[in-house]
Amino acid sequence: MKLIQFNIFIKSFEKEIVMLSRVKRLFKKKFVQNVFIVASGAVGAQALSLLLSPIITRLYGPEAFGVLGTFTALTRIVIPIAALTYPVAIVLPKSDSNAKKIIKLSFIITIFMSILSLLILLVFKKPVIDLFNLNDINNLIFLIPVVIFFAGLMQITVQWVIRTNQFLINAKSEFYHSLIANFSKVGIGFFLPVASVLVVIQTLAQGIRALLIILFLRKNKTKSINNSSNEKELSIKETAKKHYDFPLYRAPEELISTLSQNLPVLLLTSFFGPAAAG
Repeated sequence: MKLIQFNIFIKSFEKEIVMLSRVKRLFKKKFVQNVFIVASGAVGAQALSLLLSPIITRLYGPEAFGVLGTFTALTRIVIPIAALTYPVAIVLPKSDSNAKKIIKLSFIITIFMSILSLLILLVFKKPVIDLFNLNDINNLIFLIPVVIFFAGLMQITVQWVIRTNQFLINAKSEFYHSLIANFSKVGIGFFLPVASVLVVIQTLAQGIRALLIILFLRKNKTKSINNSSNEKELSIKETAKKHYDFPLYRAPEELISTLSQNLPVLLLTSFFGPAAAG
């Protein structure tokens, strides 16, 4: 009987060893390591936000968060189409030269969309403010074009980091971005706990992350990985035509998706005021 039990124990022990060896081999794979790096950055950023949220929510009142929520909802609707989703195509070309053409195209579109949104706000500023009860941040409504520009810049930098397999930079930038944004809310909130502070920090947040990525990229200075490709070099116009399906199909889908997600916040603010939305 004892011999049978001993054999069962040996077999189970051998199975555990085999399982551990498989797990080790799995974690040695580059793809799994990259996923773990990206996930660690996101988890660290979320954990930091979670730890500081009790302090932030006590510094700022519900109305301040309502105004921030409305401003964020407005910007999130237009952020996915800041560059008409062209940055997503940065990872597709075989050659880095064509990928950089997409970067230039995305940057041009981002600037155009920022200017267009500014012109729209100049014409329809009062109706937008009255509709969403944004009287507390009357002049800060003009930060929306800035948000669009920073969002487009962040999308471009993030996709380039993904293309060049520099996932550690992505994780570090996400964590430091969360660190700067949350501690800014706490630090300034002790002296000036108003909605405009939250709105300004929210506006600068994506720009800060884009800047961090650019600084980390310059520090690393990794060589291009796809310069040896025989892919035909395209002009910016040809690049736009080749990847036309992104603005034609992906951009409308993301616009409808973000609109459906953020519409409840806008309706709450419009009908019941910023405090209820907060």
